Amino acid sequence: MGRKLQQTWPDERGILLTLATLPVGLWPLYDLIIPLSGTQERLDWVSAQAVLVPTWVIVHRDHAELANLSCRNFLLDYMDHNTLQARQCVSRIRSVEQVAGVTSAAGLAYGGTARRPKLAAALIEQRASMISLIRSGLSDEASARTLADAADLLGVYGGESDFTWLAERADGVSGKPVTMMQLAERISTLPASDPLEIDQIASQMVAQAIPLMRTQHELDAYDRLPAALQTARNQELIRAAARRIITGEMEYLITSEDDPQLLRSLAAEADERAAWHGIRGFEITAMLDLIRDRAEDLEAHHDGTLDGS
Repeated sequence: MGRKLQQTWPDERGILLTLATLPVGLWPLYDLIIPLSGTQERLDWVSAQAVLVPTWVIVHRDHAELANLSCRNFLLDYMDHNTLQARQCVSRIRSVEQVAGVTSAAGLAYGGTARRPKLAAALIEQRASMISLIRSGLSDEASARTLADAADLLGVYGGESDFTWLAERADGVSGKPVTMMQLAERISTLPASDPLEIDQIASQMVAQAIPLMRTQHELDAYDRLPAALQTARNQELIRAAARRIITGEMEYLITSEDDPQLLRSLAAEADERAAWHGIRGFEITAMLDLIRDRAEDLEAHHDGTLDGS
C-alpha cells in the first residue's frame, strides 16, 4: 500500500496505528491523535503529513481519519501479525475510544467470535488495563449512550464488581428514551453480584424513560425489552404513554390528513396498536369514529367535485 508500513518513521507509524485503533470516523488531530500516538510535537506532524497524506490519511481542518477501510484493515492485520506485535500494539492503547475500536476490530464486542485472534488474546491478557481505561473514560456527567457503550465493553472485560459499579453510575442518568432503555437492558444482562439490585436500577431507568416517550418507535423499543424489565409498574406507565401517543396521532389525522384512503389505513393501524397495548376504550373508539367520518366526508366531497365537473 504505497510506501510500506515498515519504511515509515516511528512517528508516522504511531499516528497510523493510533488511527487504526480508533473507531472509524474523524478524530481531533492535535488534541487526540498526536498525543495518543506518542508524537511529542506538532512539528513532527508537519514532516509526517508529507508521507501520510493523502495515501494513508485524510485531513479535514484539525481532524483526521484513515483514507479508507482498506488502510484500516491493513493496519489491524499488521497488529494481528504475531503475538508479540499484538501485545505491543495493545500496550500502547491509552483511551477508552481505542479500547472500543480495537475490541470491535478484534471481534470481541457484542459476543462476537474473534476474527483477529492474536489481537483478541492480547486484549484479554490486558483485561485489567482495559477495565481501568473504561472506568477512567467515564466522566461524572457521562450520558446514557456513553454508559451503554461502557456496559458493552465491561461485558467483555469486566467482573461482578465492575458491573455493580456501572449500574450505580447509571442510577438516575437521563437521556433519550430509546438510549435509556438500551442501557437498562445491557445493565440487566450483566452478571452482577446482586442481580436483584441491578434489576431494580434497570427497571427504574425504564420507568424514567417511559414518560419521555413521544413516538411509536419508542413504544416498540419498550416491547423489545426483557420481561424482567416490563414490571407491573412499567406496564402501567407504558399504557399511559401509549394512550397519549396514539390519541395524539389520531388528533393529527383528524385535523391534518386529507387522503381518505390513507386516513382509513392509518386509523386501522392505530386501532391495532391500541388493542396491543390494552388501551381500547371510549376515547379511542370515539376518535376512530371521527376519523372514519372525516374519511367519508372527504370521499363525498371528492365524488361531488367530480360530478360537478
